Amino acid sequence: MGKAKRQENSNFSFVVDLKSVLALKPEQRVKWLGKACRAVEDGDASIKHVFDVLTNRKIVQGVHNKAGQRMFRTLKENLYLFSEKQQRYLQEESPLAQEFGEKEKSDDDRATADGAPAAPSAASNSAAEAAARMEEMMARCRDFVREKASGFEERAREAEETARRAEEARKKAEAEQRAREWQQIAEWHKNLEAWEVACMAAVDDRLSRLEALRKQEEAERAEAAAAAAEAVAPSGGKPEKSRKRKASDSEEDIAPVLRQRDRDRDRRRRDRSRSGSRR
Repeated sequence: MGKAKRQENSNFSFVVDLKSVLALKPEQRVKWLGKACRAVEDGDASIKHVFDVLTNRKIVQGVHNKAGQRMFRTLKENLYLFSEKQQRYLQEESPLAQEFGEKEKSDDDRATADGAPAAPSAASNSAAEAAARMEEMMARCRDFVREKASGFEERAREAEETARRAEEARKKAEAEQRAREWQQIAEWHKNLEAWEVACMAAVDDRLSRLEALRKQEEAERAEAAAAAAEAVAPSGGKPEKSRKRKASDSEEDIAPVLRQRDRDRDRRRRDRSRSGSRR
């Protein structure tokens, strides 16, 4: 019960607590009652909690007549905040009414006998009661709207918190799933690392051989081009005579060789014919 009351009090800015009120001095209790009634009217305090404090027997303990009468007058001035049933109880049966109500009536009677103004008429009383009932209804409406608004805000905060936690859980699950997948990929790839290294080495070897062949081919092409350029290059401005001279020189060099070959062939023939005649 105490926990529920504390939770309900947390919805209002003006907290009503019986222990705190009883710890106040009589004059401070008078001021507290005025502040509590204004807070109830503004919707900053619970009318139920204020009623519970005013109906507790301990509220009048240690309160002298002057402070008690002031508290009772403050209560009567703010009776419109309470329901009709609560008003009757507070005016007739509450500790303040029983302790200080008769004294205030006697004071009022003495003031009337001394020439003070008479009590208001029945019509004015009914109008005041109607205004008090209207104000009470409006106070209840305000309390209802504030209670529902606070409940809606609390539910909205709870919904936002639930959505945030669900989003965090979803992201965490996705991260864990990705981590597991990458771990599986790493384990699968680990078995293929040696094969990949061998393949890359073979590719590097083939590339190096191809590069060597390409360089060799380029060198051969360069040599062939240089030889061709040297063969067709002009010498002294007389290419025809040079070629004829080279041809005649080559023929002169070859003629003795051809004559020696013919003599050797004739000698072998003669030797064969002589050996055949001897047989």
